[in-house]
Amino acid sequence: MKLKILLFEAQLGTFNSLNLLDNVWKERIQEIVKVSSTRDAQEACINDNPDLLLIEIQTANDPALQWLKQSTPIKKPLIVISSNNEMAIQAFKAGASDFLKSPVNIRELENSLLKVYKSLYPSVFSDIKSDSISQDTLLLWDNDRLKPIVIEQIVKIKSDGAYSEIHLKGERVLCSSKNIGTYEGLLKEKKFMRIHHSCLVNMDCIEYYKPGMKAFVALCDSGIEYVSKSKKREFLNRFQRVK
Repeated sequence: MKLKILLFEAQLGTFNSLNLLDNVWKERIQEIVKVSSTRDAQEACINDNPDLLLIEIQTANDPALQWLKQSTPIKKPLIVISSNNEMAIQAFKAGASDFLKSPVNIRELENSLLKVYKSLYPSVFSDIKSDSISQDTLLLWDNDRLKPIVIEQIVKIKSDGAYSEIHLKGERVLCSSKNIGTYEGLLKEKKFMRIHHSCLVNMDCIEYYKPGMKAFVALCDSGIEYVSKSKKREFLNRFQRVK
């Protein structure tokens, strides 16, 4: 089950970004058909039958946008990329399923590709609904694969917008498309606590606590994290029980 992608762009920015995808995604892409004119795009849609349209649009007069308007309704998944935020409205009017700001963030590109992959091949994901937890292991989605993560190896989980960074012992960091609230719920029965808005820590990984106006905890392998004023009382109660 591999994706055939039609890439319509005048420059090489998006094409270069696709080449930076990790090996998991390189295994899931069958072919990238690159075009730079409306004629070539139309022929590629007929002759190559792509699974996904990846289109770069920079201005209202961009040939790619004109082609999209002429091709409406779009019957294939469509991701539009632009450095111009105003193009987002045009993109969704043309039937885009996602919009990415250029230069492209690789993680955002991978997550957009994953949405398309899930919609095209739902059977791959039908037996596992989402990130889940067993007694000692957290199953973490990494593109289209699940990785078992031993919970005691997690030092902290930090919010990164709608995503999360999972910091493991040994200074390894994994990225997840789930937000920090999801992990707070999954780990609520474990020794984890949200010590401020964007950080969930493993209480067993705290080396020491420094009280004061700017109270913080020092974590094994992972620097320090501040404890918010509203969390201090709860933190101290739990920290004393753990230690």
